[in-house]
Order: sequence, then structure tokens, then C-alpha cells
Amino acid sequence: FQNGTSPEFQMKRLLTGGFEKIYQLARCFRNAESGPLHNPEFTLLEWYRINEPLEVLMSDIEQVVMHIIETVSTESFVREKPLPPWPRVTVCDLFKNHLNIILDGSESAVQLREKAQQSGYADLLDGISDLSKLTESLAYEQIFFRLWNQIDSEFCGSIPLFVYEWPMPLASLAKPCPKHSGFADRVELYVNGMELANGFGELTDAAEQRRRFEQDLRNRNSEGRESVPLDENFLKSLEQGLPKCSGMALGVDRLIMWLCDVKHIREVLCFAEDEI
Repeated sequence: FQNGTSPEFQMKRLLTGGFEKIYQLARCFRNAESGPLHNPEFTLLEWYRINEPLEVLMSDIEQVVMHIIETVSTESFVREKPLPPWPRVTVCDLFKNHLNIILDGSESAVQLREKAQQSGYADLLDGISDLSKLTESLAYEQIFFRLWNQIDSEFCGSIPLFVYEWPMPLASLAKPCPKHSGFADRVELYVNGMELANGFGELTDAAEQRRRFEQDLRNRNSEGRESVPLDENFLKSLEQGLPKCSGMALGVDRLIMWLCDVKHIREVLCFAEDEI
């Protein structure tokens, strides 16, 4: 129960208490959609390193997968897979190369819409809610992911792809990039159309994190979703001083799906949602 949707907050509280390298293999729960890639109960491998950049944790994933392949590979189980190192690409490069849209990471929702229209994607934005009725961050998300869906073929290949440096409106719990402040120090790993992992160079600014949490609440309210209380215990731990760190969460069920060449998450579970 304490892990909820992720063990992230509790693990970061441990980091503020002096732990330097920690991991957890956890059962998590999200009362959201069910389908080929989603089950309300799932397994997550999450880990953190103090004073290490996100690139080190990307290498961690590659080493974990290599170890699995070398340890359990058989003709009937793990098929031949592309070996690391896997390619890396920024969100900015994807938008530039596939959509001819130049992101600076700090544009507003209206500015992003204008860039999309100038690049010939006005029709793609039809049906999006009146931006004036949405919070700024929700409006940005709607436009961004409508465009993002046009380049998802980039993620449907069998070679894993790290996508990093996300626009700041999508920063979540990530700090700004050290070299490109308009973008967040965030990475996602994709393969066969699936997001396998999500990682951050972690935000350590307690005031900024509170501001983002409060913005999330405003987003929920504008969408008519149930409000949730702020995690004050987590925010207090940030105020005490979260060390510079990076964290990564890897979806174990999806990783097994890829290794076993199966298309539905129920094929790697003992019991899917409708079987309990």
C-alpha cells in the first residue's frame, strides 16, 4: 500500500536520510486504463544514485538487460535482441527531424500551437479544447502529445531508444538540464512502441516542487478529477535537503514482454485484472 503508484517519494526520503545508492523491486497499483500495455497491478524496478548524472542510470539499464540476456537466454525464452549501447536522441531533434518544428523548451502552449500551424499541422490540432479554458500546462500537454503521436513510429522498432531532454512544461519531478535550461533532465526508454523506463535528474528545490504539485492540483480540478492532498512528508524531506541525484523506474512486466516477444501484458502475468 505504501508504494501506491510508485515508491519514488519514500525512496527519496531515504536519500535525504543519508542513503547513497538504493533500489526497490516493488508491486505498484494505478487505477487507470487496462489494455495490452497496462494492468492496474504491475512490477516496477526503481533505483537512485547520489552524485551521478542520468547517463549513468541509462547505462545501468543496458547492463541489466545484458545480464538477463546472458543469464536466461534460450531459444524458447529470450529471443535475439539488439545489444547495447542503444541510440539516444533528444525530443528537440525528433521534432526538428520529423515535424520541422524547432522547440526551445520554454514556449507557451499558444506559441507551440503557432509553431505547429506554421509547419503545416493546423489540421492535426482540430478538436483540441479551447486553450483559454485550460491551465497553461494542460494546454501545452494536449498540443505536444497530439504532435508526439505523429512521430511515434520512431519508437515502434525493435531497437531500444533513449529519448532525453524534454520540454520544461513536461518536467514532472526533473530538474532543468545543466546545459539546456529550457529542457528538463528527463529520459524515457522506448522499444516496440512501449515506454519501458522513465528517469530524472531529480529536482531538489523544495519550493519549486511544491509549486509543481500545486499546478498538478489545478490541472486535476480543471479536468474535473478528484483532488488529492499534497505529500507534505515528501516536501518536508526536500526542505531538509535532497542531495544531487538521479533516479530511474523500469517497468519489469513490459521488459519481459519485449524479451519474450509477446504483445499483451497479460501474457507475462500470473493473473490479469479480469482473472482475479
